[in-house]
Amino acid sequence: SILCMKKIVRYFSLFVINHFLCGTHFWSIKRFLLKISDILVGNNVKIVGPIYMKSCSDLEIGDNTWIGEKLVIAGNDKVVIGKNCDISSNVTFATGTHYISSSKRRAGQGYCKRIIIGDGCWIGINSTILSGVKIDSGVIVGACSCVNKSIDENILVGGIPAKKIRDLEE
Repeated sequence: SILCMKKIVRYFSLFVINHFLCGTHFWSIKRFLLKISDILVGNNVKIVGPIYMKSCSDLEIGDNTWIGEKLVIAGNDKVVIGKNCDISSNVTFATGTHYISSSKRRAGQGYCKRIIIGDGCWIGINSTILSGVKIDSGVIVGACSCVNKSIDENILVGGIPAKKIRDLEE
């Protein structure tokens, strides 16, 4: 079927990127491989790689965005990254989570929610963005942060959980 073929193309493309094309080179080849994998990739996107994502999760990357090493998309929903963003190394977008259940097993039924990153954002190294979060334009997420709530535009946040540190100028 077509769906099966799309999954094979995505698996193959990610395998090539993750095993042969990692590093600060081969930008256009990596963009091409992602595009044929049904991932929306804007102009001049630079991905260092590797990228870890399931064949059923979805990714959209805006123009002029940089993505560092070891991007992880955990869960089956979509991650939208705006234009002119910088996503540092070891950043995890966790679209999947669980409802809280009984004491017999606290992780109840699983579900996924989309994550949206606005234009011009900078996500620091080793940060995690959790399910359903929307980060508005111009935000900086400090290194090693865990963002569990949506963030208004033009502020610096950091910590676990991420909290507002200060406003940023336009």
